Amino acid sequence: MKREIRIPDKLKGIQEIVEATDKSDIPIKYVRGLDLFYNIPIHGETVEYVDIRHFKENGWSNDEIDHIINEVVKERKEYLKSIHFYLDLESLAADIEKQTNKYLKK
Repeated sequence: MKREIRIPDKLKGIQEIVEATDKSDIPIKYVRGLDLFYNIPIHGETVEYVDIRHFKENGWSNDEIDHIINEVVKERKEYLKSIHFYLDLESLAADIEKQTNKYLKK
């Protein structure tokens, strides 16, 4: 089941950049959630949604979240079919804007 996300107009350009970029390693600070798809159901489910934003809102650091996600993926590796990441485009856009402004000042 793919989640439908409405992208605000101001972020559509960022979405296009992201879609055209190789995403082999995504920093957890830019992830707001992920779906774990399983070959074999776990607790009766073939898809598990992990709400990264919830962890962040409850004070977990990016390092803590990254560690937990890596452990879960390692534990369930033999059951995993795929992982779908949902990016935090607002956070990504803010960082891109900061970096762009730094370069423009130089």
